[in-house]
Amino acid sequence: MNNGFNFLDELSAEPNFSFFVELEKLGFERIDNPLKDDDTHYRGQLYDYFSNSDPIVDIYRIEKPYSGAEPTELVITKDETCVYKGLIPLSSFSFKFLMSQLFPSKEYIKHLENASWNTIGNEPQPHDDDYKLEASQQLVNLLLDYGFKEDTKTRYPEHYNYLKCADCYNPYSVKRSFVKGKFRILFDYIRIEMSYNSATLFFGKSHISVNELTSIIYFNNVPTEQKTYLYKLINEDYFNLHNIYNKLNSEYFNEKFKGKSLEKYKKHQRSMFELKAEIITKLVRKNSLKEEYINNL
Repeated sequence: MNNGFNFLDELSAEPNFSFFVELEKLGFERIDNPLKDDDTHYRGQLYDYFSNSDPIVDIYRIEKPYSGAEPTELVITKDETCVYKGLIPLSSFSFKFLMSQLFPSKEYIKHLENASWNTIGNEPQPHDDDYKLEASQQLVNLLLDYGFKEDTKTRYPEHYNYLKCADCYNPYSVKRSFVKGKFRILFDYIRIEMSYNSATLFFGKSHISVNELTSIIYFNNVPTEQKTYLYKLINEDYFNLHNIYNKLNSEYFNEKFKGKSLEKYKKHQRSMFELKAEIITKLVRKNSLKEEYINNL
């Protein structure tokens, strides 16, 4: 059973570090009365990537009278919503790490997105521009993981029978079909094709990028109301369903929205980023395990 974590085993505390001095450097003001036994209370504003405006941040040190020890419990609220309740950072590193998680900058988010490509074994880092998925069992497994059902048996019965008898899946010899709701993905041998709510194909290539795959999976997994919202973002052009991720991360959309519209847009942007990171993690882990197996042969 886990007994908790102590990162100070690796990084020691800084005796001269003061969490509240760091807050004052950021423009925070103390608004409680030091002569009373109230909780220590600082207030200020910080940039937050996922907020539509700089939120009001309240930070409280929970005072425990007569305990005989320096209070160590901290509460942080963002626009009156509690986002952290835990221990006070004891070093500049832990301070910056905590605040980066709660109030990330654009640069930090970009760094996380790039870092999410890193493999377990520190293998070469792929990029969106050159990392493509072809018709393969790996892509099949991803589609099944995210709710697609294979209907090759009814759509291509002869190919289904061949696949059932074969030792493994060879995209050069077999067609396959997958469906989820109104969305269909076909493997026409090595060509990947897609259609939505009709027989008209809007996608037909020998590969699909991680951004395109993220767009398709995300669109299929959100409720109908959110599908309508995303559909309007791409001007109700289903030929662009596979480009939702790229469009939501374009400069045009980042500058277009304000207020509640920006908040809603940012929420989708963040959810898609998290989904993409999850997909990459699945790809990286399977590739790493496959390579390890081959190396041990």
